[in-house]
Amino acid sequence: MSTIQSPLTGGSATLTKKIPTDKLIAAYARYTDVSRFFKGLESIELYTCNDTGYQFFAPFSIAGDGPFYEDLSKEPLYYVPWKDEHTVVDTYIKKGDTVLEQGCATGSFLATEIARKQITAYGTEINEAAKSEARSKGVSFTVTSNSVDVTCSFQVLEHIAETRPYIEEAVSATKPGGYVIFSVPNNDGFLKDDSFCFLNLPPHHMGLWSESSFRKLSAFFPLDFVTAHAEHLQPNHYRSHYQIYFGNKLVPLGFLGKVLNKIIFMIVARPLIARRAAKLPGHTIVAVFKKRA
Repeated sequence: MSTIQSPLTGGSATLTKKIPTDKLIAAYARYTDVSRFFKGLESIELYTCNDTGYQFFAPFSIAGDGPFYEDLSKEPLYYVPWKDEHTVVDTYIKKGDTVLEQGCATGSFLATEIARKQITAYGTEINEAAKSEARSKGVSFTVTSNSVDVTCSFQVLEHIAETRPYIEEAVSATKPGGYVIFSVPNNDGFLKDDSFCFLNLPPHHMGLWSESSFRKLSAFFPLDFVTAHAEHLQPNHYRSHYQIYFGNKLVPLGFLGKVLNKIIFMIVARPLIARRAAKLPGHTIVAVFKKRA
């Protein structure tokens, strides 16, 4: 069985499956042309880190770039100013703290914390347009080692191919005893049952995280695992949940399937899912660590 080196631990990782690139190019076409990422590749590979269970895609050259994210950011719901995961991280921030957000996008979260808790805000971001907007909101993009009380990221770590340097950057910036918090899609939730969720695949996502893989990071980084907050199903994901467990069965019916899907979801499924949402696993998990002294 094929193995390569894990970008997370440096140990071995085992080939799990291959995904045809033509299928990915066709799926992303509604947003942007991703063919440039897959030149010369008939398929990409998914590996599992044998140390942690973290799953990642290869080769790393297929990771999205700045222009790719600028295209995706044109979608109205791509950058959401405040979500449940922001509320979770807010509970770990005290008034006057220094906070670093890796991949801060337009700086909405940090701007809110500046207003609410008078924090000193730092960020990192590869989308130049988003970075410029964040700077206008009071976010600085130069941070020194061991200077931050809370380092956080929201839906960013899964986009990173070279995960170890990214996590080491977060650890380096954080004071001993400070919090390092990662929010990512929960691949123990409804996503695990989606046979082809293309936005959870390259060039958008380069890794698949779960609580169990986060718990094992303490063996490889100077971080103590504190807790994981698994989000329950949120209203903006009711449709995804429905589609995975029922709606996809109607897709082969073509236009009739689309019509039936819309009617069944709005009249029957959405009200049922809403009543059960608090007991259903959602899209996101927030993993909280403390940097060792």
